[in-house]
Amino acid sequence: MITNIVDRYISILKEEFKDYSKLILGKNFNTEIFNIYLENYIESRYYNFIEDTNIRTFRDRLINEIETTKSNMLDKGIYKENILNSQCEIFKNLLVFDNVSTVQSEEVSLNKLQEIYIETHKDNNFKNIFLDKNIYYDNLKRSLKEKYESKIFNVKYFKLGKYIYISKLEFNIKFSKIYSKSFIETAFSTGTTNEDKLQVEYSIVSRDILNDILGHDFKKKYILNLAESLLNKQKKMKSLLNILNSSALQEKASLLITYSNFIKYKDNIYKFIKLGYKFSVYLDESFKPDLESLERLSMFEYSILSNELSNYNEIIKHKKEIKNLIEK
Repeated sequence: MITNIVDRYISILKEEFKDYSKLILGKNFNTEIFNIYLENYIESRYYNFIEDTNIRTFRDRLINEIETTKSNMLDKGIYKENILNSQCEIFKNLLVFDNVSTVQSEEVSLNKLQEIYIETHKDNNFKNIFLDKNIYYDNLKRSLKEKYESKIFNVKYFKLGKYIYISKLEFNIKFSKIYSKSFIETAFSTGTTNEDKLQVEYSIVSRDILNDILGHDFKKKYILNLAESLLNKQKKMKSLLNILNSSALQEKASLLITYSNFIKYKDNIYKFIKLGYKFSVYLDESFKPDLESLERLSMFEYSILSNELSNYNEIIKHKKEIKNLIEK
């Protein structure tokens, strides 16, 4: 069962692109050819698996990937060239319907798709059918994102670096005046309430990461707080992390733990790292900058160091040896 928003969104997109392609190509639709284009497109568009090129715009880089996919299939000599060409043009002209093209309008793309449709169909019903399908899939994707919203909670982001943000869940609940703000903060930051609220926080952050991807932003990174009490609750921890169980989400999000908690629960943390999850570490009083400990920091996405730490001066001497150090 898919539980994360990115893979659920991609699942809808796969059906959408297949629906369009079958509509346009009719009897010429080839499942194998389509799936090869689709797999390479998803890897490029949503996971940013694009070879380094001098091509400046994201749109042109995707078009280059689509053309490369066609060339690779042509070289095999086992596919019909006319179908390869038609499917290639379909993918290039669907970019504008996948939040990519800012150069070519939807109308221009629609006309080009219609030209391919006319090659295998006698009717002139393409645009009406296509637009009905487009509205249907847009509504599906919109409804999906709405499931990851909350009227009670919202996430605020604090900038730690050029592209680095740490998240904090805030609540929009009116409490009786007899409860102080500090009492409310404590209630939401301890025990099972603190664990359960992370389900909401991670869901909202994952939705925001999807929006980044849809906007072609693969640079922004997020650091999410992780309750210490979850580090020894494997089942509940796994349930929480399923929200981030996509390589696209794991690439952009890391879980923040203190160094002392890492030492305490390192076996469990190693298991989750092997599953693809990333961790960042908050260096606390327990961290001693010996060779072994400094080398251990390389496993973390970011190391956060407060200048109020009692052993700050001792640690900062090794600044160059610490991967992705953030001072705050």
